[in-house]
Amino acid sequence: MLLCAITLFVLAAYCEARGANIINGKDVDRPGKYPWQVSLQKSNGFHFCGGSIVASKWIVTAAHCITGNPSQQKVVVGLHDKSRRQGTPKDYGVRRYVPHQQYRFPANDIGLIELSSPIQFNSNVKAIALARHREFGPSSQCVISGWGNTRGGQNSSPNILQETSIPIADASKCKQFTRQDEVVCLYNGRSGSCQGDSGGPLACKSGSSWKLAGATSWGLKDCPVTTAYSVYSDVGYFNSWIMQNSRNLS
Repeated sequence: MLLCAITLFVLAAYCEARGANIINGKDVDRPGKYPWQVSLQKSNGFHFCGGSIVASKWIVTAAHCITGNPSQQKVVVGLHDKSRRQGTPKDYGVRRYVPHQQYRFPANDIGLIELSSPIQFNSNVKAIALARHREFGPSSQCVISGWGNTRGGQNSSPNILQETSIPIADASKCKQFTRQDEVVCLYNGRSGSCQGDSGGPLACKSGSSWKLAGATSWGLKDCPVTTAYSVYSDVGYFNSWIMQNSRNLS
């Protein structure tokens, strides 16, 4: 588990990288509701991180999720329940990982996965557009989603994809908490991300569609989501980097 000391942050004794878990969330009610959501898995099917489809061969995730051997890992799209009884799950091999060149956890915690073959899109599997920097704020309609522990400090990973609505916190308060420019903070007083949610999406409504505003990065140890922020890498901040390193999302 990655840890960072209190000297980096204002409110915490420790912070931890996040896994695909939603505290006090609810079951997503139907397969394909968030068709950009993916599961990063070991070759044996163990889920360890989340991510978002942004083009037919490209996934946005957290840099700290992509440190293993790509040949021993896979990306599962169209997954609703980990038992694979619903939805249209399909596995894709990983061609390469592209972590941010200035990544040093928790700074610049953003990365790309290039798949070995193009994703076959359908009603349950679609790409999501990238948000612009500061396009969304406290009044925006935003959702986080993922699989994993539903209680901090416990192994309580759900079978069905979880979701929760959550607003983006004021940017100045987020900066005071994190001492980082490249993140957004989320808080609603009742729910948030936890270990296992790393790399998973923060999606915000833009008219009748959705845009990817964040990728799960870190939070306080044991996930005290009722009293502290969930911290996400700001996709809009890294928009140019993502475009340049994914061959303009071809």
